[in-house]
Amino acid sequence: MMKAKTITSENQKRLEIFGMYIRELRRNQGLTQIGLRKNLNSPPHRNTIIRAEAGKNISILTVFELADALDVEIKELFEMVG
Repeated sequence: MMKAKTITSENQKRLEIFGMYIRELRRNQGLTQIGLRKNLNSPPHRNTIIRAEAGKNISILTVFELADALDVEIKELFEMVG
């Protein structure tokens, strides 16, 4: 059985910043979480956007899809977290 990976406090802060930025982009575009989910190419589980905005760990594929749905460059998302 795989051991759950511990997230360092530095990386947790990055996840939180990332989540706040996703929320800001979504709100600036007048989208609800459900509206954003519908914009994704392959809509993820309904909790995925909630998890992302709450600073939880999400897959890199989900990051790519969020960038596309929010019409931002992937690098812009990563620049926000340093």
